[in-house]
Formats: sequence, C-alpha cells, structure tokens
Amino acid sequence: MCAQNYRFAHLAYEAIQSDTLKEAVINDHNMLDKFFDFLDITAEMDPLRCAYFSRIVELLFERYPKELVSYLRKKNCIVAKFVWHINNQYIVESLFRLIDSQISHQWLHDEDLIPLLMFKMAECEDMETQEKTANTFVEILDLFVPFPYSILTTQMFHSEIVAEQWEQFTLSEVRVLLFLLSFYFLKPNFFFRRKQTMNALRMD
Repeated sequence: MCAQNYRFAHLAYEAIQSDTLKEAVINDHNMLDKFFDFLDITAEMDPLRCAYFSRIVELLFERYPKELVSYLRKKNCIVAKFVWHINNQYIVESLFRLIDSQISHQWLHDEDLIPLLMFKMAECEDMETQEKTANTFVEILDLFVPFPYSILTTQMFHSEIVAEQWEQFTLSEVRVLLFLLSFYFLKPNFFFRRKQTMNALRMD
C-alpha cells in the first residue's frame, strides 16, 4: 500500500470510530456491500488493508451486533469467503470476533461454518493451510467455552455432516490434535490430569 492509500485508510478508520458515522454505515447496505466485497479478492492481500478491515468489522459488531448479523445473513456465501481466507490472520480475527458472541451463532450454524472448516482441512493438501485451519479450531474451541449449549457447539461435536467429514481424514497429526482438543473441551478435568501426568514423565 502506498503512503497516500495508507493515509486514507487510517483516516477512514479514525472517522468510523465516530458513533454518528458508524450508525450511517450500518444503515447503508450499499456501503456495507462495497466494504465486504473486500473478501472477494483472491490475489495476495495487503496486510495493512486487512488489518483495517478487521478493525472496522470489530467496531461495527461491537456497536451494532444484531444489525451487522442481520445484514450478513443476506450476503451469499459470506462465511465461505471468510473461510477461504483462512491463511490471513486479520480476516480470521474478524471471524473470531463474530464467533465470540452468541448473537451470531445461529447464522454461522446456518451457513455451515464448522463443516466448511472441516472441508477446508480435508480437501487442502497444503500443510500450512491445514495447520492454520487446525489453529482456527483451537481458537474456536476456546471461544466456545462460555457457550457450552450453543448450536455451534452442537454442530462441532454432533453434526452428521461433520461426523462424515471426520471419517475422511487420515490418522495424521492434525486429526490427533483436533481429537485431543475436542476431548479437552468435553472432558477438561481428564485432559488436565493427563497433561500433569505427561509433564511428570518428562521431568523423570
């Protein structure tokens, strides 16, 4: 990003912190369309632009969570676009922000967030993408802790489509990692005791 574009991006971010401007943006779907069209970029994305995108999503969701989710429900394949950018830490941070509130869970469930992530891991042969998808599951599990009865939690562990997807994995390090993470989430006390035992063995 050239210096002038960086300056404009910074000014736009500073301006949208105004409650008046946030209200104007959340009520202008044409403007929101242009903003979220950023996710349509398939070429390598500028990190600074991605960072500002993530910050603006956070600002809008913090102030108008219901309104933003209502708008996103009308956007075709928007969750799939977030998942497509799984290697981009800033885009994924935006997704985490949306997950970290039960307001969005029904929408994310309806848009098949968890199966999309599972498909991404199963179909991609790139180890870096597999690792980042696994790390995304790690973060999602942490975000689920305050919402044990969320519909997304159910989708993570009990959905038939997710169960079928598990069967397609080979017994790889990624699968073992996710199994341990799911076991940790469902049986945290057992996992903690196992971790203590492993640490004791290492000390010996």
